[in-house]
Amino acid sequence: MATIEESENSMTIFYRKANGEIKGIITGINDMSAFGDEEADFSLIWDYVVLPKDDFVLQNPFNFKVNIETKSLEIKANSLNYPIAEGS
Repeated sequence: MATIEESENSMTIFYRKANGEIKGIITGINDMSAFGDEEADFSLIWDYVVLPKDDFVLQNPFNFKVNIETKSLEIKANSLNYPIAEGS
């Protein structure tokens, strides 16, 4: 069982198993039971990962995807419409 501090410093990301597309983010530590009676249905196509809370990700979830192999976040190429600075 997580402590209150661990829960406050975490976020749960729900994503498509097929390609890592983020479908939703909930702050705190959650699992598929967050979907109640639809848990089994959603579990067929979605998965989740609990990561450290990141306000930038929370505000821009669709600029990211979950790497389905490593369960880590990746930013989508050109998702922010700004060029990457060289030498940074």
